[in-house]
Amino acid sequence: MGLAGGLAAMLSATLPLAADEGAGVGAGGEAATIGRIETAWRSWLETGEVSSGTLAISHHGDVIHVVGAGRDGDAPVDLASNSKAITATCLAALVREGALTFDTELGDIAGLDVPEGPLRDVTLAALISHSAGLAPDTTQDNMAGWLNETTPRHDAATAHAFEHGIDSASEGRYVYNNENYAILGAVIDAITDQPHETACATRVLAPAGVTTATLSPRFGAFAAWGGWRMSAADYLRFHAQAFGAESAIGASPATFPRLAIGQGLFYGMGTLYRPNSPKPVFFHTGALCFRGGPNALHYVAAYENGWAVSVAAATCATPERRRALDAALWNAAHE
Repeated sequence: MGLAGGLAAMLSATLPLAADEGAGVGAGGEAATIGRIETAWRSWLETGEVSSGTLAISHHGDVIHVVGAGRDGDAPVDLASNSKAITATCLAALVREGALTFDTELGDIAGLDVPEGPLRDVTLAALISHSAGLAPDTTQDNMAGWLNETTPRHDAATAHAFEHGIDSASEGRYVYNNENYAILGAVIDAITDQPHETACATRVLAPAGVTTATLSPRFGAFAAWGGWRMSAADYLRFHAQAFGAESAIGASPATFPRLAIGQGLFYGMGTLYRPNSPKPVFFHTGALCFRGGPNALHYVAAYENGWAVSVAAATCATPERRRALDAALWNAAHE
């Protein structure tokens, strides 16, 4: 499972509409921007010979365009690592409820069998920002064996992380590792005494008006770090609720766990962001790639000008292809 983000060069060209596609348009300048974004998306699909994909577009929090290529645009899509934002905002809800704080240490959470040593001092904030020092990422070796399961494997992944412990050379640095969010999933289970999917759907998905969210039948075992699915439009609804200008995180991201990772970027609350003006740009790519498949990619970006996109494709895109998607959609939304 991987992550990508960045801004690069623009692509062009189009693909014909498939028979199962639906489309909606805004008025005036909205229609022009929608057209540019969709053209850029179709070009990216065509360039990569990707036959199945979904695009949803919102403007100032309202979903105004949903379209599919070779599939129903309203069908649920696998979110891969964009599931992490659900987990992080679910933790934030528990903080608001007073169940814990971001500075709560693993050793203080009842129900977690944390071994003696540095792991007991790891805070939830460090896990959220991938700076706890966990290494290596054992999920990369184990996920293929957990395919097509719908029961979360938080406990197993957490046990592996606790077995190898902290790498002192990585502690305090940004080291992307799914185990961080597997442990957060186990924390949510322990604190709420509910399954992860129930606790988080109640706290962060239902309030956003999301109706299509479930754990994936293919990747559900990766729940807290990569196992959710929902429609591309519903992810925009969740994203606006979690990171929009009127949200606590969107209004003041520096008050939540985060880590500077270079080039003006921060990682925090399950997403990348850049503190642009007049508001931050939040974006993130999730990818699940397995030899022989199944593969899934999901990309989301919410720009400072009020436009946001949610893109899904059944492909294992290279980092270069992911950066190309970033760039094409950014340019289309800002032209």
